[in-house]
Amino acid sequence: MIGIDPDKIILPVTDQNKVASPKRTDKNNFQDLFKQVAKSAETENTAVVSTPYTSEIRPAQFETQAVSSTTMIVDQIDHLMTTMEAYQRRLMESDATLKDIEPIVEKIAKQSESLSVIAQKTEMENDLETIVNQSLSLSSKEIARYRSGHYNDD
Repeated sequence: MIGIDPDKIILPVTDQNKVASPKRTDKNNFQDLFKQVAKSAETENTAVVSTPYTSEIRPAQFETQAVSSTTMIVDQIDHLMTTMEAYQRRLMESDATLKDIEPIVEKIAKQSESLSVIAQKTEMENDLETIVNQSLSLSSKEIARYRSGHYNDD
């Protein structure tokens, strides 16, 4: 075991890693420097241009619908008909229960509502309007049939 003798100096503490203390400066040096910088900033920025108000800035012109309304309607009809076909296949399955079919009916209802909203906001050609109306009519009939219990077993 090594013992420590309190009377023996191993290394003088003052000699290790001397750190230079910061020089004390007059408080006026900072004030003088600050005043000097402030004066130079005033003289340099004499030709400052004021920024325009936001009311003077023209708004950006964006196209609100990147895809044409007709394309959106056709896509909605396609999705609705695909879901209706899945609904038809599920009805024909002998092991399908009404509980299994209900999510498909809810999906048809949501897609019909979405198609209806888009169709009301868009002017369509007569042919497209006829297809939209027939699609909405067919989906509404099937939703009503399901909800009225038409497919319940007796």
